[in-house]
Amino acid sequence: MQAVANAVAVEATRRAIDLVLDQLDLTQLVLDHVDINRIVASVDLNEVVEQLDVDAIVGRVDLDGVAARIDVDTVADRLDIERVIARLDLAKLSLEVIERIDLPEIIRTSTGTVASESVRVVRMQTFGADRAISGLVNRMLGRSTTGGSADRGDLDATGD
Repeated sequence: MQAVANAVAVEATRRAIDLVLDQLDLTQLVLDHVDINRIVASVDLNEVVEQLDVDAIVGRVDLDGVAARIDVDTVADRLDIERVIARLDLAKLSLEVIERIDLPEIIRTSTGTVASESVRVVRMQTFGADRAISGLVNRMLGRSTTGGSADRGDLDATGD
């Protein structure tokens, strides 16, 4: 009989508590009577961060939206161009330019001509390669590419 009385008392207490809680605004009670800053200060944020699934968070980021907001001009203004150029392999770049203009082929085709014509052609092609490299370096350094450079008309028929 004692067990039945205990069960009835427990059930009655639960119902009474539910009725009281239904009448209270618990959120407002917490805001009014609990120091939330003290609770937050006691939280170990490093432990919380360790539990985060960063890959899942990054997966939800709209990278296209982020990229659309980037001002490329502002980024370019902040670049240290000298440092970027220092990282370039200019020897390799020169070889690529020479390969693009096919300097060996130019030399082969010009060996059957008169020596002065060969010299002129090689000089003109070297001049072109030099201008290509200069133009690339000038663009990387943000320099103006107008004025101050010789053009093909400046060389005479002997390449001088």
